[in-house]
Amino acid sequence: MENEQAIVFIKPRAIEEGQLGNIINLICDAQVNIIGMKMLLLPLSVAGMIFKNYSGTPLYEILVKDLTSAPSVITVLKGKHPLSWLPQLMQIENRIVPIENELNYLNSSFIYRPKTVEEGLEQVRYLFAGYELQDY
Repeated sequence: MENEQAIVFIKPRAIEEGQLGNIINLICDAQVNIIGMKMLLLPLSVAGMIFKNYSGTPLYEILVKDLTSAPSVITVLKGKHPLSWLPQLMQIENRIVPIENELNYLNSSFIYRPKTVEEGLEQVRYLFAGYELQDY
């Protein structure tokens, strides 16, 4: 399997609760490369553009409100399984949420990740200039 890219938004709640370092450690322990990372407070207009695929849904409201309320850390990951560390993250969050309760999970989770690879790549292109991604 060739290397894949994934974008992950570490939400303000994780930063406020001091979990940023733990999440970065999980990523590194999973032998996933962080090829881009930035902390920023998303303007409403940018959040609206990034999450336009969800416009008119409850998920859109949750994401825009959450990611425009305080700074987030946006990471671009690359590896054979760039999201292999997610089960360990759920242990840090200390919750198991059934799939049918996805909106409640997204509202309380430390991260957001796009549902499709294509959506994630579009978000990477929108948020990162080519020179900001360093493959190693």
